[in-house]
Amino acid sequence: YFGEIYNKDYMQLLWKIGDLEMEGKEYKKAVALYQQALMKLFQKKGSQASEEMATLYFKIYQGLNLQRKYGKAISCLKKSLFMFLKLLGDVHPKIINLYFKIGDEYNFHLQRPHAALSYYN
Repeated sequence: YFGEIYNKDYMQLLWKIGDLEMEGKEYKKAVALYQQALMKLFQKKGSQASEEMATLYFKIYQGLNLQRKYGKAISCLKKSLFMFLKLLGDVHPKIINLYFKIGDEYNFHLQRPHAALSYYN
């Protein structure tokens, strides 16, 4: 029982510290903290999709994107999209925004406009 409480609190602590590191422009440290928080969630829930996991993938995407690691960033953005798809369905406004964001990443950062088109449609 106490282990479960500890793991949840520890995961939330990692997440909050990651947010603080992002505010301080310490993107590499923030990404590492978000990844640790995500691993704690995977230990607890397995690969079952959750809003927390989808949000952490999005935060990791933001941190990687700010480090100009666009290939890795878009991979996390896609994972966030797929988790939110499982949770919200494909017509939710958040899903539509994520599709456009992925298209923008392919178009502007990866210079792959043909790949972007499939996400804009």
